Amino acid sequence: MATSEEDVNRQHDDDSHVTGQQWRWTILAGMASYLDAGSIVALGVGLALWQEYLGMSSTTVGLLAALGPNAFGAAIGALVGGRLGDLFGRKRIYQYDLLVYAFGILLVVFAVNLPMLIIGTFIVGLAVGADVPTSLALIGESSRLAKPAADSWASARWPGVSAR
Repeated sequence: MATSEEDVNRQHDDDSHVTGQQWRWTILAGMASYLDAGSIVALGVGLALWQEYLGMSSTTVGLLAALGPNAFGAAIGALVGGRLGDLFGRKRIYQYDLLVYAFGILLVVFAVNLPMLIIGTFIVGLAVGADVPTSLALIGESSRLAKPAADSWASARWPGVSAR
């Protein structure tokens, strides 16, 4: 017996209700993407101020930029965070990642010397890198049956965030 197009559409609608939990995870991941972008911009813009305050050479500024959330720190964080998310669960790693991010930002904000700034910048880089694969995979897992239009709406509001 052939199934009518109307029956297929009705079944799809029944299976594709977006739950409140799916929206919460999407919004949290979007907010984390804004935090990530903010830290990248703020640390990049702040390098000149830190250079003057701590008397850093151009080489040190370049090293600091390379270790942060825009380069090696993020790359290492993405590799490690993605794997840890696979092993221990994305929700757990995502939640701990936000704590690591906050710790790194606090080190940067209250840095009084170069080692403190370098360590804080590297920790922020690791956290930014770990956030991307875990948050996007978390949204993807939580919205397997979500409406594609809702996914498009969310990714349009928070660039870089998509459930698919």
